[in-house]
Amino acid sequence: MILLKIIAALFLSSLIHECGHGIAAIMYGRKIYYLRIFGGPLLFKKGKFQLGCIPLFSYIKIDLNTQHKIPTIVIYAAGIALQLIFALSFCLSNHGIQFLDFLTYVLLASAILNLLPIKNTDGYRILNP
Repeated sequence: MILLKIIAALFLSSLIHECGHGIAAIMYGRKIYYLRIFGGPLLFKKGKFQLGCIPLFSYIKIDLNTQHKIPTIVIYAAGIALQLIFALSFCLSNHGIQFLDFLTYVLLASAILNLLPIKNTDGYRILNP
């Protein structure tokens, strides 16, 4: 049961994060090729949505048009921002749901890790657009 809870929280955290990138990309008129939640071999594919079997390494393939740095930085930062917005809203609500408390920790941990300026993280890409 705990494994299912962990996988569900990772899935939702990844989905929220990648949707943040996607929303920002759409706002800047960028093309989205696909959204991939979890890495490894594909388990499911429908339109632009893909689901892998390893609960890490989610990403969204976007035409970034890197000539303009500000939109690119905003798109990279939007995933982290949406995770923090969800985490804050769960913290401020009096929901009494244990899973949402756990999801809040996963969202915060993921956002912090993504802010680190390590190659292939959003933090690195924000500093080096």
